Amino acid sequence: MLKNAIEHPKIYMGVFMLKTSKSRSKRGRPSKADDQLYRLRKLGLFDLDLAKKSGIPQQTLSRLVATGQILRITRDLYRHPETQIDPATEDFAVACAKFGPHSVIGGLTALFHYNLTDQPPQQIWILVPPSRSSIDRLYRCMRVKTMLSSNIKTHKTYRIVTVERAVAEGLRFATKIGLETAIRAARIAFKEKLTNPTKVLKTVWDFTGMSHLISPGLSQC
Repeated sequence: MLKNAIEHPKIYMGVFMLKTSKSRSKRGRPSKADDQLYRLRKLGLFDLDLAKKSGIPQQTLSRLVATGQILRITRDLYRHPETQIDPATEDFAVACAKFGPHSVIGGLTALFHYNLTDQPPQQIWILVPPSRSSIDRLYRCMRVKTMLSSNIKTHKTYRIVTVERAVAEGLRFATKIGLETAIRAARIAFKEKLTNPTKVLKTVWDFTGMSHLISPGLSQC
């Protein structure tokens, strides 16, 4: 073989380089565990169903949690340690992940987020479709039949109503939020020029088709 290599150096060098290239390609591929962690990192916050859809079985997820490679955020929510979530809005991200892609932060939580009330909510208020509910006391679910795609601001990890919709729904659900709180929030929004009555009325029309729903409350602002 040594004689053949000396007589045909180019041929044997080519074979050697091909084998070396193949060997490096195999060594360069991520392991199965690395691939699984990569897929989970891309999910952000996720539950078991989403993990399974990404090809990660429950047993594997449990092992990754046990070894600290995946963090358990709540009883049924997880995230990769390298997933970046703003601590200031982490509760919003968890709520939207928990209640699904059609859930939206709203109500008193949205008013407080926009600095329209100094009353910190004791629960996270979230708008959800009529079919969703929760017995978790951390959340105040507002089941609505109106569109949850109109007048919404979508961030990387959560969705929240716009200032206009926050003011409009504050007045619309004044019996739940408190009429005084709703009116004061609207007045602050108008004074700070965050929005105006015309935009708020248009917002209500956009997602309900009935602007008269808030007219009595708006007249006091």
